Amino acid sequence: MEIKTLAKCTLDEITEAWNKGFEGYLLPATMDTHSLIKKIVGEELSTDFSIVGFMEGKPVGIILTGIREDGGKKLAWNGGTGVAPSYRGKGAALKMMEALFEIYRKNNVSTATLEALEKNERAIALYKKLGYEVKDYLLFISKKINSDEFTLQNNKWTMEAVLPEQLAKIDFYTSNIPWQCQWQSLKHGDAFVVKDQLGGSVGYGLYKKVINAEGKVEKVNIYDLNYQPEKINSTEFTRKFISYLAASMENSIELSTFNFPSNNPLAEVLMEIGFEKKIVQVYMEKLM
Repeated sequence: MEIKTLAKCTLDEITEAWNKGFEGYLLPATMDTHSLIKKIVGEELSTDFSIVGFMEGKPVGIILTGIREDGGKKLAWNGGTGVAPSYRGKGAALKMMEALFEIYRKNNVSTATLEALEKNERAIALYKKLGYEVKDYLLFISKKINSDEFTLQNNKWTMEAVLPEQLAKIDFYTSNIPWQCQWQSLKHGDAFVVKDQLGGSVGYGLYKKVINAEGKVEKVNIYDLNYQPEKINSTEFTRKFISYLAASMENSIELSTFNFPSNNPLAEVLMEIGFEKKIVQVYMEKLM
């Protein structure tokens, strides 16, 4: 197998590698070149570190990845690993992952992370063989919300819209969440801070609105929610956020979490108020 970085491949080769690699995948993953470029740029994936595998001159597999520095340490995220059906189970994925690890080592990556569908047992088994450990389960849960469903009378807390990058300045902000849910991957999203009566931050969140052809919000994807349990109750914080969204709605909309950690106490609150589970992924880490 010949392995090249994306920087040394044509756009057609990259697109072909992606679509062949995810053929027959558990979820629809086919993308055209424009959509794939948008993913790579939007999620800050690297064309110098991501790779394509070739057999007999044809692209048959791909691994997208990015490296981000946090607290003086370099962290890497696997943004998608796919191998063409005719090469699955024949060692192609193993060879590509080993090549990726070599790139990580050369760039002093301390921790490698990835997500995989809980049902994709073959992939999870491979990642465990390569030294990854399951650290958490990530939830895709959703609920239809009516505009008057979560009206709150308590004005003790206030909501303030902020830029996503401003979240990093909050003293209890944590980046220990999936790559796609970090503010750097959602610079064009929406963010908020919940403040107490003295103006202190007690919680924050990151989300993105999905606008339909009529210019109306039809869905909101929630990427991150966090709070200080010693200052605000988890249920009160969650309901405050939902009522904040509901106040600007004309009709009902769907609220959905994206890769939301199950170990976040707010996941339990969302389930208690009627969010239903759609998809579950495993979150895995490997110390390099």
